[in-house]
Amino acid sequence: MLFAPIPVDHQIKERLIQLSQSGKIPHALLLSGKPGSGNLALALAFAQHVMCDSPTDTDSCGQCPHCIKIQKKIHPDIFFSFPFVTDKNRQLCSDFMEEWRGLLHQNPYPSVRDWQEWLAAENKSLNIYISELRDITKRLSMKSYSGKKKILIMWLPEFMGKEGNALLKLIEEPPENTLFLLVTEHEKAILNTILSRTQRIQILSPSAAQIQAFIMQMDPEMSEDKAASLATLSQGNISLSLQLMQDLDESLFDSFVSFMRHAYVSDYQKLFSIIDAISQKGRETASHFFKYTLEVIRKSFLFSQLSTKQDLTEKEKAFVLKFAETMRGKSYEHLYNICNDTIKGLEQNGNVKLLMIDAALRMKNVMKI
Repeated sequence: MLFAPIPVDHQIKERLIQLSQSGKIPHALLLSGKPGSGNLALALAFAQHVMCDSPTDTDSCGQCPHCIKIQKKIHPDIFFSFPFVTDKNRQLCSDFMEEWRGLLHQNPYPSVRDWQEWLAAENKSLNIYISELRDITKRLSMKSYSGKKKILIMWLPEFMGKEGNALLKLIEEPPENTLFLLVTEHEKAILNTILSRTQRIQILSPSAAQIQAFIMQMDPEMSEDKAASLATLSQGNISLSLQLMQDLDESLFDSFVSFMRHAYVSDYQKLFSIIDAISQKGRETASHFFKYTLEVIRKSFLFSQLSTKQDLTEKEKAFVLKFAETMRGKSYEHLYNICNDTIKGLEQNGNVKLLMIDAALRMKNVMKI
């Protein structure tokens, strides 16, 4: 993984590169950021820069044997640890490396739900088990194959729980030339004894402008308006921006408008057809749909109060003008609550179709008052 394509502030990249070049890397780094901040991608890029044969002031070379192996996630001195669901045949992260490589090759900015869906374990609890922590100790005690550092990249150490005490001694007294990269989204859930033995680097979530540029780099044919809309909707979450690009194409706005209009006029045949189409794409798509609905409702409210159109695409402007008239004297807060209730229900694994039908009927009642 190179630093260049990661849509985060240059200062963060420069700090990590300077640390790599200093020769005085702390033995345990904590890369802390909100979900979708890009901290796992940064850990991969940092590990590659540390191991690279010809690193520069801006990135690793990307072409030496170390870089190539790291990009393929097969470097013998780079170890991965992550939460998973154990069974009688698979007790360690090393048993899941094929799936892990497959996920990272497709998306180096995964969310927990992405990983659960990849493992077909959406309704199961992920953990980093004591058996895994013991295996880490065993693996890191071995001699380096390359003669360089041994690096452990642990994604989401907060899933260790109290079992994390088994890793404490290893971090306190690490084997020679060993580097721990702990990548967390909820550092408060990590044992204080472990936190106190790491150097923390805060990874700020990317701005809307950074994500917009990232989206347009990923899809050069995308319009600026659409990229800006998706960037705003992603709310600083790189993983979400990629999911939106994949699941919610140009039909997103049209689906939203149709959903609202058919709910308003009680055209249930067409409304249920829209709900069927969205629900068939899965829970994440439905959740994104209602997050987008929240965003357009927010823009409509701002227009009704301040007449601001600065964040609106051309299609959204036309809709908001009419929607503001429909909502004159009515409560935007009720619509907000309906969307938030639906998103919460989806996150709690409620029935997608029933939640969408309920939301449509409740929205109709608000708009018809």
